[in-house]
Amino acid sequence: MDDRQSQIREQAGLTESRLNEDFIEFLRKYSTPLLLVVAVAAAGFFAYRKYEERKSNTRDEARAQLASALEGGEPSPEALVAIADSFEGVDAVSSEALLYAAEAHLRAATRGVKPGSQLASDGTLSSPEDALTPEERDAELASAKSLFDRVIAENPQRDRTVIRLYAMWGLAAIAESKSDFAQAKQLYEQIETQSRAAGYEDNAKIARARIDSLATLENAPPL
Repeated sequence: MDDRQSQIREQAGLTESRLNEDFIEFLRKYSTPLLLVVAVAAAGFFAYRKYEERKSNTRDEARAQLASALEGGEPSPEALVAIADSFEGVDAVSSEALLYAAEAHLRAATRGVKPGSQLASDGTLSSPEDALTPEERDAELASAKSLFDRVIAENPQRDRTVIRLYAMWGLAAIAESKSDFAQAKQLYEQIETQSRAAGYEDNAKIARARIDSLATLENAPPL
């Protein structure tokens, strides 16, 4: 019995020795490539962590700048467009900034005053030169249209449907303000179709109601 146990221990020792030799030979042969792979993987992981950290910081900075631009009354369209250009591709910040800028131009045209103009307590302009001429009003509408078009072009993704629809509502408002009711109807029909396809039934109903009201607007006497 003792001889058999001794043989088993000797055999185990030989097996372990052979495994150790095989492992040492494996390390001699492959240690450099393995260490290189490990080093590359570690470097890649570190680079990825730094990339995610920078992306998070950029996103926070973009949101902070957009919030700052929207504080304190009427925002500057130029400042908003600058933010959009600086943070293009950062979440939806660029598109949001462009939409706010387009709205500012459209609001200026609707009110007949330059963006950022201050009104007195009685609703009159503090500076009469801030009133828009017909040519300046057309320029404001053109600027708004250009920005709404840019938002649509830059957001073809399915998950950006809401952003595209928002811009299309803006284009329809511009068409109505120019008494281009045929263009407005076409846009509202597109809004209705795309809203239904995306499951936004309430939005589709509002677009349909707007289409039904166009005939009344078109036949209304000019003010």
